[in-house]
Amino acid sequence: MILSLLSESISVESMYIHEFVSLLYDALILPTVKLASTNEFTTKSMTWFGYARNLILELGYEGDNVMNLTSWHYAIAEGLKSAGINIVPGIYRKRPSYSKIIRLRTESFKHGMINSTIHHGNSTNLKTDILSFTLPLTSLPTQFIEWCATFLSRNPSVGRSAENANTFRQRQNLVRRLTQSLNLKHSFDYLLVIYATLLSLRKPLPYTISGHRTKQWSNMTLGAQSVDIYATSIVCVGLYYKYPELRQTGPDEIEWNDFRKKLGNSL
Repeated sequence: MILSLLSESISVESMYIHEFVSLLYDALILPTVKLASTNEFTTKSMTWFGYARNLILELGYEGDNVMNLTSWHYAIAEGLKSAGINIVPGIYRKRPSYSKIIRLRTESFKHGMINSTIHHGNSTNLKTDILSFTLPLTSLPTQFIEWCATFLSRNPSVGRSAENANTFRQRQNLVRRLTQSLNLKHSFDYLLVIYATLLSLRKPLPYTISGHRTKQWSNMTLGAQSVDIYATSIVCVGLYYKYPELRQTGPDEIEWNDFRKKLGNSL
């Protein structure tokens, strides 16, 4: 209705959503050296593009990562649909244009490239359980539960001196107590476990570079940190600083400062 009233002032182009998503995704993964602060989809004053780009780079999109081109295309398309976004700025001289508008068309099952990938189920590129959870969460993500079990089942005595074995056992006791306190009815816990799971699914694991105010992400050396230790540690650090009642160290638990030292610069 509004677009028809403005038909003399703006031009409207129709585009299938998968076509738009493909163009957007290509722009989001451009190498930093080729990325301009203003491009076809964003201006300097827009923040969403940077957030979306950081999310893709943080979770990964190539190699052994669980997210790949097909799954990112699907996630972006479904995000646009869920948010009810069917009108976006057009492109003029490689800049966003509000006088040239794009109306996104949702593909039918017959013609939709993304939809057909899902419904036919004939592609291994897109896995329905890719993140080991679906929203809204009703229980802890399957992958996170497995990481907890892996860490807590480690034999402290294997490859460690008697003193270090006892320290590791105390470390396990602290992790066990903190992770068992998770309550998905608390919004902080809910978001924390999602955050930890998403970061831990990335290969290589990400960490923040010390000394940078913007907390830039970098890649850990493969094998530098076991994913079960990484995932449980993120949750433990979050819970410890959020809830004062959890900070009282138990009689057979590692002291918090010693626990943090064991994590190095990874968290």
